[in-house]
Amino acid sequence: MLREVAYLPSPLTLPRRSMPSDRRLLWVISYHHACNDGTLMALIALLPVLASPDVMNLSYYEVGLLGLGLVVTVVVQYGVGRIADRVFSRYLLEIGSILMGLSFALLLLVNDFFGLFTVVIMMRFGSAFYHPVGTSWITRKFAGPHVETALASRAASGTSGSSSRWRHRGSSGR
Repeated sequence: MLREVAYLPSPLTLPRRSMPSDRRLLWVISYHHACNDGTLMALIALLPVLASPDVMNLSYYEVGLLGLGLVVTVVVQYGVGRIADRVFSRYLLEIGSILMGLSFALLLLVNDFFGLFTVVIMMRFGSAFYHPVGTSWITRKFAGPHVETALASRAASGTSGSSSRWRHRGSSGR
């Protein structure tokens, strides 16, 4: 008794389709992802400087408390995702960008732990807007055969933003 086997067409025989013409949108959202993740990584790179005795003289406990910002991100991402499901708006993405940029600029004015903690919480709040809004925008705009390519481009830009925090080595080479 032979069973019929459903054969899938080879990818080589499928008609080639180009990605939608919204490459500009993909570039903008990917750039925003790189800036979002890069800003958070820059904060991590700045923590040893901020914690040094010459700047803020933070204790290990205080540096650890700054990690609570991650909890803020998790909670706010869920809320932003719920809002974006009901009233999808590009302005949600812009609100997050403004909060991220403003909080990073405010780091220049901070001179104590309370100010730093407030700025970090504000930064994490702003970063929480990107992933639910940016990802849903990509999946809506590129729905179909190219959604994976679009999402991979967006994800790669976040990784490039995360790895953009180059460490400067002194003249000793260490």
